[in-house]
Amino acid sequence: MSDNNQELFVKMASGHIDLANTHSKDADYELVAIAMSHAAARYNAFMVSQSLTPEQIATDRDKHIDHLAGQFREFLIQHYDGYVQEKTGV
Repeated sequence: MSDNNQELFVKMASGHIDLANTHSKDADYELVAIAMSHAAARYNAFMVSQSLTPEQIATDRDKHIDHLAGQFREFLIQHYDGYVQEKTGV
């Protein structure tokens, strides 16, 4: 990722976190997290549908889902481990 894209990526991710924190004032963290996950899944499906033919979307379904789920898993592990280290010192 280029430096410009990295900067934009961090800015966009921070904006989503800020929005989640705002929602957390009126709803519990679990509901906010589920809503964000749902929105991310919906947007990712939309993104794939805009960049491929209908045939490719159908044929490569599992490949795209595995790729997107893998990205989420990498992000989750990174941040989960960060909170473990912050809370436990390990």
